[in-house]
Amino acid sequence: MNTCKNPEKKIVPPGYLLISLTLMILTYWLVPGVVIAPGPVRMFGIVFVVLGILLNIAAKQAMKRAQTPVSPFAKTTSLITWGVYSWTRNPMYLGLVLLLVGGSVIMGNLLPMIITFLFALIMHNRFVKMEEEKLADQFKEEWHDYRKLTRRWL
Repeated sequence: MNTCKNPEKKIVPPGYLLISLTLMILTYWLVPGVVIAPGPVRMFGIVFVVLGILLNIAAKQAMKRAQTPVSPFAKTTSLITWGVYSWTRNPMYLGLVLLLVGGSVIMGNLLPMIITFLFALIMHNRFVKMEEEKLADQFKEEWHDYRKLTRRWL
């Protein structure tokens, strides 16, 4: 007997981030790989990590202010077009990618970069496309106007 209320569990973006970080660390330790950044250059990765964190904080604050849920599976209550959403339609996903880019640069080898690229592809195909379809259906002309003015990623 299945006692789970939601048998179809969905992995949310932070779950994919945790999986990606774990894989990056494991590959870094277990498979040294191709070194692409020398020691001093690796510290530049901290800039990407900080930018990713700040972008996620700003996006989450905007969602809180607009009283719309953060979960990609919840019904959106408002279309945010101001703040960080005025220069990227997906600041939270961009922030997560920047976190992984920073981690990859800090690690300094190719395999974590590949994992970062795969993470970005998963976010794009699994969440961004779905959310944009949902927003287009819900906000119609307002969404299309916003889409024309604001880039999807950068």
